[in-house]
Amino acid sequence: MHPVWGVILLGHGEGRTGGIVQEAQDVLRAGVATAAWVRVDDTGARHQARNGYCPQIGDDRFTAFATTNPKSRLNFLEILRAGHPATAS
Repeated sequence: MHPVWGVILLGHGEGRTGGIVQEAQDVLRAGVATAAWVRVDDTGARHQARNGYCPQIGDDRFTAFATTNPKSRLNFLEILRAGHPATAS
């Protein structure tokens, strides 16, 4: 197994497009796909009268952070999908 490592920041705000987002999603996908375990955590803060949310996903080889406004299970699953479309069950 090849090691996956890095600290990846996934921004979901305006202007957050380009190669860095694709690279971040690729690292998150590879890390989750090859991890024996994954730890998740989150923190929140208020800025300019708006609540912000920062989930962290990772193990001992990689860590991904994302900044978003809503804190919900659906939003977390969207981050965890790392750009893959949702599938119907």
